[in-house]
Amino acid sequence: MTDNHWKSLPIDKKPIREIVYAGNGKDADLIITFADGSSGTVTSHYVSITSDSPTQLTIEALDDRNLAIRITGPDLAIASGRVHNYDDDEWVPEFRDDVAKWAEPGKHDLGIETPVKLELTTTK
Repeated sequence: MTDNHWKSLPIDKKPIREIVYAGNGKDADLIITFADGSSGTVTSHYVSITSDSPTQLTIEALDDRNLAIRITGPDLAIASGRVHNYDDDEWVPEFRDDVAKWAEPGKHDLGIETPVKLELTTTK
């Protein structure tokens, strides 16, 4: 996964309420809930999250096979959010449109499974 295949999500500096990664080894969703109540969901088998501010990680069993990993912290915001763009000609226009919608309030998702990289920071 080279750097030129990553597409930035339009969520930089956006305050977050929590991030949840829930599911199992074959089927898991990353759900970002923003401070304004909007959310974004990405189905992913690879998630990398770094933070330059204090965070709390809580892991809970959802059932016999599924876990939820919840990330919270005081005054957290997204410093940078990127998803992997596979450059598949069939999906490029829809992928680009889905990514662009994340700039607006509401509930958003991407129509494909893709790796995600997030960098967290503080709003203060």
